[in-house]
Amino acid sequence: MSGLPTFISWSDTHSLNSNFGQRPDLVGDPLKNIPPGLWYNPAAFANPTPYNFGNADRVVVGPHLFNASWAFWKEFRIKENIGLQLRFESFNLFNNTNRANPDGTANDSTAGVITNVLVPMRQFQFGARLSW
Repeated sequence: MSGLPTFISWSDTHSLNSNFGQRPDLVGDPLKNIPPGLWYNPAAFANPTPYNFGNADRVVVGPHLFNASWAFWKEFRIKENIGLQLRFESFNLFNNTNRANPDGTANDSTAGVITNVLVPMRQFQFGARLSW
């Protein structure tokens, strides 16, 4: 799956006299001249002029997502009305690192840094189900 859009915001809301979040002004290309370790260039955004909303839209797309979760099972009939199901399930089978979206507040000290993952590392699970 392609990446999810990252909503870029600006934490300083003094120009709007509110505290619900502010969109910054786009003053450059956030996908050019990206500093090492960042997903986008936060210098491409600026504080909007007083009493105006910023003009930055969803210009940054987060990392792609690849996840394969599989399950295998076998059902056995023990008696006519009793059944047993054995299951093997795997989550994130190929153990891909699926990173979350970067910090979208352009004037934060961690702007553009990815600090989390969307899908945990590979997990296996075995199970049995007895039905009657």
